[in-house]
Amino acid sequence: MIQVKQNNMRFSLLRLLITAFILTFPFIIYAQIQVYPTHWWVGMKNKSLQLMIHHPDGVPNNITVKQNGIVVKKIFQPENKHYLFVDIELLPTAKPG
Repeated sequence: MIQVKQNNMRFSLLRLLITAFILTFPFIIYAQIQVYPTHWWVGMKNKSLQLMIHHPDGVPNNITVKQNGIVVKKIFQPENKHYLFVDIELLPTAKPG
């Protein structure tokens, strides 16, 4: 009887750990991409902005924006392939989100 309860407890603990890993794995992958500045918004006084993008495995040099009202003006790839600088312009039609 005690052996069965211990096996059930081990199985439940293993199932909990596997579930926790599966739920957090996507966040671990996406957490590696860093964009600076972290706080910018629609309606800023200066409509031009330079974003610095960092990823430990390297950043591709092709960037697309799916949000209306944001225009990519220039992309600069320095020697260090872990960084990418993107100049954008926030148009008056840009919406939050």
